[in-house]
This record gives sequence, C-alpha cells and structure tokens, in this order.
Amino acid sequence: MKAQTEKLIPIIKQYDPTASVVRLGRIGIAIGEAQVIRFGMAIDIRKEVDQRSKLPENLRKWSPDQFAVHEHDDLSFLCEAKLPLAADLNATLQQWHDDRAPLWESHLWEGTISDALKRVRPYKPIDFSKWSAMLKALKKDGVPIPTSVQARTLRKLCQKTLTLTWHLGWVHGALTRRRIREDAFLSWHQARPDGLRGEDMAPFCEPDPKTPADVLIHVIKATWETHPHRAATALSLLVSSVKHPPKQVHQCIVEMSAHPGINGPTLHRILGCGIGGQSIWRAARAKYRARNLKLGGIDVQVYTQPEVSAKRDDAFFLTRNRQPEALFSKLSSGIQLDEEGRYSLTPERHAKTIARWYSGCDSVLDACCGCGGNAIAFARAGLNVMAVDSNPKRLAMARHNSQLYGVEKRIDFKTGTFLAQPSAASAIFLDPPWALPPEEIESWWAWAEQHFAHGAVKLPRNFPVPIHRKISVFCTTEDFPSFIVVSWGSVLAVSMREGF
Repeated sequence: MKAQTEKLIPIIKQYDPTASVVRLGRIGIAIGEAQVIRFGMAIDIRKEVDQRSKLPENLRKWSPDQFAVHEHDDLSFLCEAKLPLAADLNATLQQWHDDRAPLWESHLWEGTISDALKRVRPYKPIDFSKWSAMLKALKKDGVPIPTSVQARTLRKLCQKTLTLTWHLGWVHGALTRRRIREDAFLSWHQARPDGLRGEDMAPFCEPDPKTPADVLIHVIKATWETHPHRAATALSLLVSSVKHPPKQVHQCIVEMSAHPGINGPTLHRILGCGIGGQSIWRAARAKYRARNLKLGGIDVQVYTQPEVSAKRDDAFFLTRNRQPEALFSKLSSGIQLDEEGRYSLTPERHAKTIARWYSGCDSVLDACCGCGGNAIAFARAGLNVMAVDSNPKRLAMARHNSQLYGVEKRIDFKTGTFLAQPSAASAIFLDPPWALPPEEIESWWAWAEQHFAHGAVKLPRNFPVPIHRKISVFCTTEDFPSFIVVSWGSVLAVSMREGF
C-alpha cells in the first residue's frame, strides 16, 4: 500500500480535494474538511459497509447518514460525510455513554483490584516503581496525592478484594481526543459489541465518588503513566469503596482435584477460588467454572462442605473472545491471516511468554509455524528459527508477517513436514493441527522428544497428558483455559521458575 501512495492521492482528491492520507494499512484512511475516505480491497470495504446493519438503533445517530462507495481498478473507496465536531467534549462523551447504556450486559465479579486491572486494556502491566516516582515528583511540587506514593504500598492497595459489576457491550475501540475534535468523533465501524464499559472513555474521565467501579479500573490502567494523579485518585476511590467484611461470614470448606501436573496457583486462578475456608460466593462460582472442564484429559472437580450450588459465570466461558489486536500488535499494519490461522494462532502475549522459556537455547525449530505467531516471537527474543509448514500459502503469510516485525532475517522458512526436514536447532516447538487424530499428535510429540533434548508441545486443553508430566495452562483474559503446553529439558526448567 505504501508504494501506491503517490498513485492513490490523485484518486482521493477526485472525491475530496481537501483530503490527506493519515493512515495506511489493510484499510487506509484519508480525511478532508467534509468527509472521511476509507480505501482498500473491495472485499474489505464491503465488510465495512455490511457492519452498518449490525449497529443497534440507539447508536445509529453516531453513524454518518451520507456515504457512497466508489470503485477504481481493484480498490474501493468509501466516502462518508463527517459528523459535527464535538464542541463540548464531556457532553459528547456523556451522550455516547447514555445512548449505549441500555445495551450493556452486566456480570457480577469478585476479586482483587490487581486481578481486575489484568482484565482490561491496555494489557501492559503497571510499573509501580515508575508510577511511584511520578507521584513523588508531583508531591514534591506541592500537588496533594490521595494515596501513598510508595510503590510497595500502591502494590499492596491493589491486592484489596472488591466486588464490582462488569458491563459488556458497545464501546469505541480506540477513542482519542483528535478523533473527537477533528475526525467526526465516532463512526459505526469503530464501535465494538464485545468491549467493557469505560474502555474508550477512561483516558478522558475525571474520577469522582459517582464514577462506577468498573470505569475506575479502566481509568487506572489507561492513565497511570500519562496522568498519574488521576490514576491515584481512581485507586483511592476504589479502595474507599471496599467494604470490610463482618467478623463472621458465611464460608465453606473447598477441596479440588485435577491433573496432578497442574500447579495449585494456576488451578485456583482458573476457578477463581482457593482451597480451605472460602466464601460461599467464590465456591459457588468455582463449581460452575469446573463443570465439564477437562484439563490434560482429566476432569476438574470442586467439592464443598457443606454442599454449595453452582453460581452462573457466563463471561468465563467466552473461550474465543480474542480481540484481533491480541493476536498481533501490528495487525493494522497489514498482517496476513486466513480463517484457520486466526483460529489456531497463539496470541502475541502468550507467544512471547513461550519464547522466554527458550532463553537457554540459541535456535529453535517451529515445527508447524502456521501464520508465524510463535516463530516471530522466537525471533524477537533473539533466537534463530527454522519455521516449517506444509501449507505454502500460510508459510508465505508467516514470511510477510515476519517482515512487518523486522525479524525475517532470523527465520529460515521451509515448506513441507518437519519430520522430513533435517534441523540442527537446539530445541523444538510443536503446535500440531488439532484436527489430527490424537494418535497422530501423540506420535509427533514422541518423535519431537526423541530427537530434541529441549522443547515444548502446544495441545488442546483437554488433550490426554500422562499424570507424571507438568502442564502449563494458558488462559484468556477471563481466565478460561485456551490451550496447554507440555515442555521438557531446559524449557521445562524455565517454565517452572515462572510459576506455570
């Protein structure tokens, strides 16, 4: 697309002489005085237009009434009239909030503030030392800080347990002041029906005692680095809302059983509950999460004394609720994926974790690389990678994607099966197609362990694993198990140190 920029500008000027290109990618954007022009392959623009029918009636007024699609060679140009500029930022945000409020689905949730922060974007963890340093500088300048400025205390405050209601519904994916002020605020293609309330408004919210707890969580995560005082205010409000439980609470005794290769903390995180004396609410939720849940081929069981009935926790079971940007952080830069690749790809944050496990190796064979998620993570971690896949089209996608990350020189792409590829790599990563018969996956796994002293295999969460093997469980942001990894050699040693 970049190479065609000069050719595109005259075409764009035909539709709006004032338009200037502001972004290039799979779908490019040009903005003029009166309209916004999106351009890309016809199939992609068609999808954009088709999304209009999915927008709820409450939000139709945030969609431009006037639009047109023009064809030019193999490209389509979607021209939309710009919405009026937001004269009053807070009033505009409040109206957007009010219009989507009837569309939210609520889910009761209990956990620590730290656990809540892990559920919301941006997924980058809070650096408490950096936040503390910024708060100390503000305090030195005479700014009153509503919380402690010590990193240790800030971290401790985030360990407090609270109960809040998450609201799932329509949000704006990437709201910015520039878009509100200059780019006609919100358009239909930017609203997502599967986000959490506060995700788009958090950078603009000035927290006060009336701000809902789930929005305060977003405010902290979105502003601790850019507006540390605002984040500290939100944290102070959250902590003050935590109700101290009465001395006598209704509790029960909880016991659990699962595959012996899964460590206790991982199991407790998945179920949202520990063992021993626990609140009835936590135990009831854990029993619901454990229903029909099998890890490593063995059922997860929760037992309570006295007996407790399971409590619904529907959000936990959104197993494929993966945001596109979670797969590749550079997705909007032209990442290539087919449907199978999108489904089977290891999300980038998980791929980076797995790559760290190979820190003691200098090279790795990615035996079924697909669209390149793990191969790119290995290369970014400094390893030399041989990436093998039997599908040449998917291998070409992996090569293209590696170029976007600037690591293509570290990856040697090979078409075929890894069983027939000679490799001098010091370790192997095997992510076999899950549609294969279990017996074939087991034979590939056995071959990998026989030929490589160090490595790991990625498997479906319910795939049978011998009880003497350690299992690493990788979960969605809702803590639902997505897949499991069994490792050996130095890879296993590092994974155990990291707590998997």
